[in-house]
Amino acid sequence: MHSSDFPIFPLRVVLYPGGPLPLRIFEPRYVDMVSHCMRNTSSFGVVAVQEDSAEGGSRVFGVGTAARIVDWDLSDDGFLSIRTLGEQRFHIESMSKKPDGLDLASVSWFDPEPVIAVPKSLEYLSSVVIGLLEEFDQLYGDTPMRPKDAGWLGYRLAELLPLPIAQKQLYLELDDPVARLQQLARDVSQLRSDA
Repeated sequence: MHSSDFPIFPLRVVLYPGGPLPLRIFEPRYVDMVSHCMRNTSSFGVVAVQEDSAEGGSRVFGVGTAARIVDWDLSDDGFLSIRTLGEQRFHIESMSKKPDGLDLASVSWFDPEPVIAVPKSLEYLSSVVIGLLEEFDQLYGDTPMRPKDAGWLGYRLAELLPLPIAQKQLYLELDDPVARLQQLARDVSQLRSDA
């Protein structure tokens, strides 16, 4: 499946399928984008900005995640607050800019990941994720929990661990949910030994 003119929101964050992302929108181009998405019940793409990019000349990674708006609120200070949920991953084929500066992309979509059970040797990571989620209850309060699904578990672990953006991006691009979990298990061990 291929989409052209897909609106892109470059951010210094990696959004994963199934992950929540709250945003405060104030730039006119993004307010227009969000309004368009809400009117048409469509999504926009979140892509991570590479850490070595200068502001204004931001380079983005080639793989991102579609963000669906699940709630919004207009605050007293005029900011538009939205809550989004990560959905399907995509690969950017080419990019262009609208006159207002909004990035548009021609994208191809990854197939949804199959549901694969967490291997017995990695089941302990479920309790690690559940413990982390309790610390972020406001953010994850209404997120469906699927701790036995290797893909879901890996994505939650990758978004919650304090890892560099480039490493988080690698986990987004990795297609094998079990391989992702195995690598994340090494990260958890490393972080525990550094603590």
